[in-house]
Amino acid sequence: MASTLGIHKEMPGLNEMDTDERRWIRFTSYKHDSHLSSIVNIQPHYLYLAPNWTSLNPVYQTNPDFNDHKEFLIVECICLSIKCYNMYWIISGNLMNKYSQLTQTNPQASLIDSNNQAIYILQTLFNVSLIRSLDLHLSLSRKYKNPEDLEIVKNFAIMQFGLYHNLKIILNSQFSPTSPIIELGQSTKKLLWSADALYRITIDVNPLCLPMFYHSLCSTSLLYIKLILTYNHVPSLRSCL
Repeated sequence: MASTLGIHKEMPGLNEMDTDERRWIRFTSYKHDSHLSSIVNIQPHYLYLAPNWTSLNPVYQTNPDFNDHKEFLIVECICLSIKCYNMYWIISGNLMNKYSQLTQTNPQASLIDSNNQAIYILQTLFNVSLIRSLDLHLSLSRKYKNPEDLEIVKNFAIMQFGLYHNLKIILNSQFSPTSPIIELGQSTKKLLWSADALYRITIDVNPLCLPMFYHSLCSTSLLYIKLILTYNHVPSLRSCL
C-alpha cells in the first residue's frame, strides 16, 4: 500500500508538514518491511532507501501549543535515533539475519573459515555503525551548552551502545560450542563480554532509556539460562558465567 501511494518518493510542491508526515509513514513502512523480511525470509523491499534517508523534522513531532525546550530536545534525539536505526542498524541486522538463514539452509556455508570471515565483516559493520551513530549524536550535542541538555543527548547516545551490544550478542550466540565442551569458545567469550557491558550500561540508566534496556535484559536473561544449561556440568567454567 505504501508503494502504491508513492510513500518512498519525495513529492515536490507539498508543504513541509505534509512532507514530514509522508516521511513518518515511510519510516513506519521501512521498519515493518525490515521486520517482515526477517520473519518470512524475503529480501527487504525498502532497503535501498537507507543511504538517502531524510531525517524527520522534530518541529512536527511536538505539540505546537506547548513550547517546552526539554520536550523539543527529546523529540530531536528521537528523530536522530530513528535516522541512525534506518541508516545503520537495520542494514547491519538484516545482513546478520541473512547470514544466519544461509548457515541454517546450507551446511557448507557454516565452515569455520567462512564463519570467521562473516563474523569479522559483521562485527566491522557493527563497529562502523556505532561510530557513525555516535558521531551524529556528537554533532547534535554541539548545539547545546546546558549540562542538562547534554545529559539528555548522552542518554540517547548510550542507547546506541545498547543496540551495538545487543546485535553482538545475537551474532555470537548463533554458533554452538564444540563438543566435548572443555572451555569457552571465542564466540561465547565475546557474547559474555557484550552481555556484561549491556548490564553495566543499565545500572545507572536514565528512565528515558528503560523500555529498550528492559527488553535487552530480558533476552540476555534467556541467554544466560542457555549458557548455564550448556556449561554447568563443567566445574571450571561455572565461574565464567
